[in-house]
Amino acid sequence: MQPRNLAVLAVLAVTLPLAACASAPAAKVSASAAAVTLAVGEASPTEVAETADARVGDVVETDADGRAELVYADGSLARLGPATSLRLEEVSGAEDQRTVMSLDVGRTWHRVVELVAEDAAYEVRTPVGTAAVTGTEFSVECTDEPVCRIVVFDGSVLFTTEDGEELPLEPFSQLTVPGPDGDDPVVLPYLADAVEGDDWLAENFPSAEAATVPAASASFAGEWTALFEGVGSTDPVRAADIAGSALEREWTIAPPVCDPACVSAVESSSGANLQLIHGASELRISGTGREVCVDSLTGEVRDPDGFDYAFDYTLEGIEVGDDGVVTSVTGVRTETFTLRADADAACLEGGVETPVATDTYNVTLTR
Repeated sequence: MQPRNLAVLAVLAVTLPLAACASAPAAKVSASAAAVTLAVGEASPTEVAETADARVGDVVETDADGRAELVYADGSLARLGPATSLRLEEVSGAEDQRTVMSLDVGRTWHRVVELVAEDAAYEVRTPVGTAAVTGTEFSVECTDEPVCRIVVFDGSVLFTTEDGEELPLEPFSQLTVPGPDGDDPVVLPYLADAVEGDDWLAENFPSAEAATVPAASASFAGEWTALFEGVGSTDPVRAADIAGSALEREWTIAPPVCDPACVSAVESSSGANLQLIHGASELRISGTGREVCVDSLTGEVRDPDGFDYAFDYTLEGIEVGDDGVVTSVTGVRTETFTLRADADAACLEGGVETPVATDTYNVTLTR
């Protein structure tokens, strides 16, 4: 199915409770784990033992161990994870294809059939905005803060914030609103491997296996060979040694954890432990350290005199095999040595004779 964009208004108003009408369109609620309750209109919640009908104004809730599923007339469905509260704002028959719900807190998974009816809609309203789709599989999770995260696995979702900003999400992308530390929200890749570390997504993911995984979200986990080929240095002493040099390391990249950005732990045969950050279009690794000073004349180690050390990888060339597994990655590594205060020109590290020296390497990762 080719994803299509759907423009929506940034509406967050809550529909007033309506009394249940047996002839009104309904969603079929089923409980797959205790406990699931259904509040009809203003009535007190009652437990759903097996199945029940939910209509406009009704609220479906699960407890800490609960699971529920709502199936709408056109075949679309919403699954509720533990500790979730979902209110039905609009429910139509199969021909009209209009489904709107509000998620205050909890986790939901949605599988939406293709919307072909005129004025069709499938929307999930949250305290921070509205997710609207045309036919897709995605999850929405909201916490009390409120902070909401949307992850798309198939098709497309258009999320409209309270401020009216429209943020499109394609397969295997995610959005957290607001962003970390209150930053502006940014759409980021969601790594296919990360599903294994999320029990709720793993429960629902098999239905999305046919989705095409883009290169930025393909599988990086496994064993790698990292080749560093020296380009040069800003330090005249090091430049000749760096250029044309080659160094090889073995890396083990763990499955990522996405919370919200996806980060993979990397173990190097050098003994270093690195953090691989998966960005929107590139991979980044960075770190800092301290190097002692070695007097070039006497060989004396002078600590705390010495260098502040920093490294940074930018990896952009991602090749993916037919099985959706990344086969190679290319990029650049820079290393910068900065002489600390009160250290003189005789305080050298590996031949550095300038206050700041930056070394550059081309990096190739292969399976």
